Formats: sequence, C-alpha cells, structure tokens
Amino acid sequence: MKYIVLKTEDVEKYCSFEQQEQLMEICGDIHAGRFRAGKEEENRYLVVNVDEPYAHDVRTLIEEHEGEAVSFD
Repeated sequence: MKYIVLKTEDVEKYCSFEQQEQLMEICGDIHAGRFRAGKEEENRYLVVNVDEPYAHDVRTLIEEHEGEAVSFD
C-alpha cells in the first residue's frame, strides 16, 4: 500500500475521540519526521473516489501524462 486516504467525515463518525487524537498524534509525528529529514512537512494530493462518474476521465488524463496504466484496485 502506497497511500492511506481517510475521509474526515468517516473518521469523525466511526472513531472514538481517543482514536481521533491518536490519529492526529501519528500525523504530527510524520510531519515532524519529514521536517527533520528536510522534506515538505505535508504532501498534498488530489484524490478521486472511483465511484464518481468522472473517475475514468481522470484516470485517462493521468495515464496520458504518466505513460502507464493506473489501477483502481
């Protein structure tokens, strides 16, 4: 697994307050580690839900610029 994407609404709905605090602590540790390594503290990504009607168009656009097939698996 290369990325983990969590919908904020789902975290708030399905995780306890303590779990949400733990998640924020983990994110803080990652940001601090990236800072110490001289990297951007927080990468930014575009995320597309594969259930959206435009997902195929986005995948095609990425493939055209990356030169390889993009899997939705």
